[in-house]
Amino acid sequence: MNGWQPTPSAGDVNLFDILDIEKTIGLLPSVPLKNYAYKNNGSMQFEKVSEAWGLDQASFSNGAAYADFDQDGDLDLVVSNINAPAFLYKNNSDKKLSNNYLRVQLKDPNHQSVMGTRVTVYSQGKSQMSEASNVRGIYSTSEQSLHFGLGKASVDSVMVVWPNNTRQILKSVAVNKTLVLNPEQAVAYTKTLAEVQSMFQEVFIPSLKITHQENNYDDYAQQVLLPHKMSQFGPALAVADVNSDGLEDLYIGGASGIPAQLLLQEIMVNSLLQIPTY
Repeated sequence: MNGWQPTPSAGDVNLFDILDIEKTIGLLPSVPLKNYAYKNNGSMQFEKVSEAWGLDQASFSNGAAYADFDQDGDLDLVVSNINAPAFLYKNNSDKKLSNNYLRVQLKDPNHQSVMGTRVTVYSQGKSQMSEASNVRGIYSTSEQSLHFGLGKASVDSVMVVWPNNTRQILKSVAVNKTLVLNPEQAVAYTKTLAEVQSMFQEVFIPSLKITHQENNYDDYAQQVLLPHKMSQFGPALAVADVNSDGLEDLYIGGASGIPAQLLLQEIMVNSLLQIPTY
C-alpha cells in the first residue's frame, strides 16, 4: 500500500516520547496559598486571625505542629512546606498578654504508655479537658505535654484519670509551671451510680421485635481486598408519615430478594402495626 506506515506498538512509543514532562508539569496550575488560623473565642465561636497573628504567608504547606520550643509558657508553631524551608513561628503572647498557663507532663516510672490519660483543669467555674495523644493531625506530631491556657484566671483543681482507671485530684495548684505526674500517685476509682447512669434508656415495643435476614452474598468474590464485608450492614431505615394521619411510620428495608417491611404507627402509645409490602 502506497504511503502505508506501520502502527507503533506499545513497546515502540511511551508517554515520555510524546510529552516533555518538565514542560507539561510547568503548564499545571501551581499557586501558593495562605494558611488559615482561627482564634477560639469560646461558646463555639471562632474568629479568623491569620493576618493578625502573622500566619498568612503564601506557601505550599502540608503539615503543622505546636510545642513550647523556647520554654516561655506559650505554644510556638512549626509549619512544613513542600520544596521550601519550614516556617517557625515564635509565640509572643507571654510578653503582650501576660496570661497564665499550666502545663502537665505525664510520666510512668515503668515506662508504660500514658496515652489516653485525661486531664481536666477546673478554673473559676469553667473546665478544660485534654487527652494525652502522640498525634495531632495526619502528617504532624505535636509535643506530648498537655498545655492549658488560663487567661488571667487561676486553677481551682486538676483531675487526672489514667488509662488503668485510677484517678488523682490536685487542689491549690500554682499556675505558670509544669506539673510532672505519674500513675503511682493515683488511687483506684469506681464510678458512682449517678455517674454511670445513661442518657438514653432502651424502650421495648413488642411490634418492633423484628429479625433482619441477610441474603447469601460473597463480597470477596468481587473484591478480594475489602477490609470487611460491605453487604451486611443491616437494613435501611426511613421514617415518614406515609398515610398522612399525623403519626410517623417506619419503613425497614430488606436484603436482596427479601421483602421490606412497613410499620404504621397507631394512636395507641408504643404500638406499630405491620402491613405487608410488595
